[in-house]
Amino acid sequence: MSAFLRKVQNKNRWMGVEDLAWLPSDDVEADLLADLKTQENELSIWHIEDDRSNLERVLAALAAGCKALDRLDYLLFDSQALDSLGIEYRKSAGDSCDPELNEKFHFDAVRLSGRILVGLARGMKDGAEKARVQASRVKALISWAVGLGHFPIDQVPEGIRAKLAQ
Repeated sequence: MSAFLRKVQNKNRWMGVEDLAWLPSDDVEADLLADLKTQENELSIWHIEDDRSNLERVLAALAAGCKALDRLDYLLFDSQALDSLGIEYRKSAGDSCDPELNEKFHFDAVRLSGRILVGLARGMKDGAEKARVQASRVKALISWAVGLGHFPIDQVPEGIRAKLAQ
């Protein structure tokens, strides 16, 4: 089965550690939906190879697109989370600084409604791998990707470039 990655603001809110007795069991916290911001009823996701051989490259490209060098949180979820809800996904042009990744590994989950998005959030909260890459590792990943020529250093925001030089 295929795996997909979605960058999130804070993996901790996906961990379900708060007492949410007030929340019906078939619902999710509204805060989770902030990490699933859609555009034209589509959600940007990245395909991760079964052997995870492209994971670090995807993480480097996503981190290089941030405003500042910081930790990077993400969810890694099985395509079954999409398939079980009847969510279609299709290859689309990504907007990372890595053109090859954009072409090969970027997808959009399409035709999303509010109800389907809540269902996806539930599936991701329950079944996704929640991970954090610390800032020092993010710095190393960006340097690695630039060094291999996956994207030029001038595609990286100035604030991050300054940190890479330190």
